[in-house]
Amino acid sequence: MAVVDLGLEGAGLEHRGTVTVGDRLSLEIDARHPIRVAAVVRHSQIQQFASRGSETTYRTGIEFPSVSEDQATAIDSVLIDEAREKIAEWEANLTGMRRVGLPSLIRTPSAPHAYEWHHFVKGQWTTTVTRDPNQPINGFAVCDDEPAETVQLLRKAYERYDDEDRYMLRMMAQLAITERDHR
Repeated sequence: MAVVDLGLEGAGLEHRGTVTVGDRLSLEIDARHPIRVAAVVRHSQIQQFASRGSETTYRTGIEFPSVSEDQATAIDSVLIDEAREKIAEWEANLTGMRRVGLPSLIRTPSAPHAYEWHHFVKGQWTTTVTRDPNQPINGFAVCDDEPAETVQLLRKAYERYDDEDRYMLRMMAQLAITERDHR
């Protein structure tokens, strides 16, 4: 089994063998701070049919119905480590340098807080409060205590930007969240 997506409210898994919607299971992630969390299967579908020498692969979405503060902090730490790793890879790629080793590990925040996902769909903005610090595809995320003036500036910029600039705005917002959470 492989965890292909992870957030504070659930995960996406790739695995062999069938599961049923509604199944309850326990997910264990071997990370810097190992995580074990109860989960419920919300959907599952075939990712790749079996062929000679391989088994059928499934893609399954699971929800974490209740996450303790310690579990949320551990998941948050994994997400931040992954974001730092991706940023280090991009920086190395931009400078033409070959990356060796992993970035230095950072301290885990004492307690994760809330974030706001600002979604821009069909010319309209909506806001979702979440504990997931990742960036949504159709907008951007900021800490929940970001000043309203800053959010308005980001929204106006996002509306004017093309897809490439919107992507860069999301990366800068992610970096701001990461830096702020680990001061």
